[in-house]
Amino acid sequence: MVLTPETTGMGATPWVLYAPADLPHSVDGKVRDLVRRWFDCRLAGLPTRKTLAPETWPQLLGSSYLLDRLACDDYRFRVAGSQFRSLHEGEVIGRKLSEVLPSDSRASGLRGDIAACTGGGWPVFRTGWTTWLHARPPVRFQRVMLPLSASGEGCVAQIFGAVRFYLPQE
Repeated sequence: MVLTPETTGMGATPWVLYAPADLPHSVDGKVRDLVRRWFDCRLAGLPTRKTLAPETWPQLLGSSYLLDRLACDDYRFRVAGSQFRSLHEGEVIGRKLSEVLPSDSRASGLRGDIAACTGGGWPVFRTGWTTWLHARPPVRFQRVMLPLSASGEGCVAQIFGAVRFYLPQE
């Protein structure tokens, strides 16, 4: 089967992960290892950025991002890897998510995934095709969003996103 936006169901429901085994078998091994680490840290409460230590995952940092949750139900990019920034054709660090994403339905899946992640405090996984990148054909991806707290308490203060992009040359 040829993988296209039509055959992979771009609008598919995200997977909310309650255990590492909830990930589909086709998930990239590096993403799977990161999710396992998040669940290991979760045993002591909602992980913080310090306990997850995303910088210890150098193979994912180029396509990762860290969002700070703002009081107005928006998010600001604190960190974004070079591949992630390149696909967005510009700097996103310091910008609000609402400034980066289109306001139409093309980014509704991403917005829904963020709401599911922050609302329940559980990781959210999605695979599909980007539909909102500026002036680019869709790019296949696997993405996990990991909720992080500021202090180990239950409130989600940040989201660490790790994305595996499958660019045309791969």
